[in-house]
Amino acid sequence: MIKIRQLVMVVFLLVKGIFEALRSVKDLEKLEEQIQRLVQKAAGMFLIEALEEIDRRLAEQRNKAELKNAGIRSRTIITSFGEATYRRRLYECVETGEYRLLLDEALGIGAYRRLSPRMEKLSVELGTEMPFRRAAKILGYIVPEVNAMTVWRAVQGAGEEAVEEAKAIQDAVFRQGAVPRGGKVIKDLFIEADGVMVRQQKTKKRHQEIKLVVAYEGKEGPRKNLVNRQTVAGVVDGEGIWEEASVVFGHKWDLGGVEKVRVGGDGSQWVK
Repeated sequence: MIKIRQLVMVVFLLVKGIFEALRSVKDLEKLEEQIQRLVQKAAGMFLIEALEEIDRRLAEQRNKAELKNAGIRSRTIITSFGEATYRRRLYECVETGEYRLLLDEALGIGAYRRLSPRMEKLSVELGTEMPFRRAAKILGYIVPEVNAMTVWRAVQGAGEEAVEEAKAIQDAVFRQGAVPRGGKVIKDLFIEADGVMVRQQKTKKRHQEIKLVVAYEGKEGPRKNLVNRQTVAGVVDGEGIWEEASVVFGHKWDLGGVEKVRVGGDGSQWVK
């Protein structure tokens, strides 16, 4: 159970810090920032206490005959409250000798990740919409510890996970015979395929083709907007991109009910 004494101490430090800010800061922007940091620091202390309390409960609930305590390990992650360093128990599996951190497993905190899941999600959202330095600058208004490299790593990690997930689904359909269960039934499906050449740095191959496959149900409005557009892109061979696109489209639409598919392309061999 979280200690009342600990909670009272955090609240006292927060109130003390706010009063000191009121006496010393004359600028509204600085006052707002300082109070924000104080609130974040207090919330971060609550978060650490909550994490360690969950770890204590997991220690009590575990099968002691299967998992023996192998000591305490500290870890620092960047949360929306700032850096948080918490302690949790390391366990050794008696049967296999494998080491486990039950707290990290229970809360989905990936190994070697610098960011909390929430901060990782924010970093990926911004990092895929703008340059990493700008994304880091915006996140810095919330948490000063985030830099461009941190955002880059979050985006890279999310990309690798997305690729692995796509491969697993692709294998299930084309290697194991699983049938995608698309929800929407349509009569016509329009598909456009094209390739975009991009320059590469520090590689023998100076250019790389990114293959794009776009599917939609039709066009509407004066601007001919695509209806229910679905896009698949990848640096793979022709067979690979069509398999991936088929899986994605098969989860969107009931392909068995499509009466006519119209495919448009630039004449490339992989499109044909």
